[in-house]
Amino acid sequence: MAELNPCVTFAKIIKKDRQACMKSVAEYSLAPNEIDVLLYLSNNPSFNTAKDICKYRGISKSLVCHSVDSLCSRGFLTIKEDPKDRRILRLTLSESSAPVLAKLKKARQQFQASLYQGLSKEEIKAFQSVLESMIKNALSE
Repeated sequence: MAELNPCVTFAKIIKKDRQACMKSVAEYSLAPNEIDVLLYLSNNPSFNTAKDICKYRGISKSLVCHSVDSLCSRGFLTIKEDPKDRRILRLTLSESSAPVLAKLKKARQQFQASLYQGLSKEEIKAFQSVLESMIKNALSE
């Protein structure tokens, strides 16, 4: 039996999740990084600068900048100066992004449900516990 490589396994899962998301919004012709930006801002409304996206999603500055420009030009995002510090630009999802985000969230929920298919609540709980331990181990190095 081949040794299990969690990094390869996680990469495969992430790839399938990304494919499900892209398929769900194919009509909008969004790039993968644009989808990441939309989902990130939807899930983290208080961390709403390009710098935050780079830091927490691990996406390069140039890709975030390109994605933000594209999403703004398509009406999915707006950029506003921070009232306390004009140097900070805040990214806000527009109402136009709501249908896209609804489709993305539905696709992600369906994909996640498929991951747990056939597993008992106890198995899922044990798996989540193992993942938490692995994350702690990875972050402590």
